[in-house]
Amino acid sequence: MIEESESQEHLLTDRERELIVSAARGLSNTEIAEALGISTPTVKTTLSRAYHKLGARSRYPAIIQALRLRLISVDEIFTEDELAGLFASVDPELMRRIAHKARASLD
Repeated sequence: MIEESESQEHLLTDRERELIVSAARGLSNTEIAEALGISTPTVKTTLSRAYHKLGARSRYPAIIQALRLRLISVDEIFTEDELAGLFASVDPELMRRIAHKARASLD
């Protein structure tokens, strides 16, 4: 896996980043290809390159690593309403702990 301390700003190309975000939204390779007007093999090849750069072997570890490295953000994946729905299902005590950690990371 790529270390967080390494320079990551240009780790992924714009297209690789766009495809990782689309994959994180839950789109299949075929759906991504149709949405972007490219072929499914091009999607597969581009995602494979992105996985390799992120030190991942498959889609979900690559998405998690891209999020960890802040190459993509949660608000690119989910709408506010979707996030609100997700957070509404989280135990209130866990939500307080998450909020506390989030505030600490911003300080």
